[in-house]
Amino acid sequence: MALEDGAFLGLVLGRINSKSEVKRALTVYERARRARVARIVERGNVQQHLYHLPDGAEQRERDRKLRMKPTPPGEALAWRDPEFSPWLMAYDVEKDFEAHWDLSENREERRDYIARSML
Repeated sequence: MALEDGAFLGLVLGRINSKSEVKRALTVYERARRARVARIVERGNVQQHLYHLPDGAEQRERDRKLRMKPTPPGEALAWRDPEFSPWLMAYDVEKDFEAHWDLSENREERRDYIARSML
């Protein structure tokens, strides 16, 4: 997440030509990153829970799912989750930046793009 943030921040700051555009750049950065970061943090909280289960039924169910091939959605290891992993690993920071920069003037298009990117 930090690498994505740094890359995105570099792209928005690299696009501006004057100090007067800094606010726009930082607004684009914040709006673009908020939903993705929230989803990653939420999944990290799930991971933390699953990694530290005490012995018992929930821990045995987690271990059973870990042995499954293919793995089900919600897999304890995010990289093996067939829904989360492709979304996480296929992120294109430059494409996301361009879409949000272009949409920074159009609120309705931006809202629709953000909603689609969370799928």
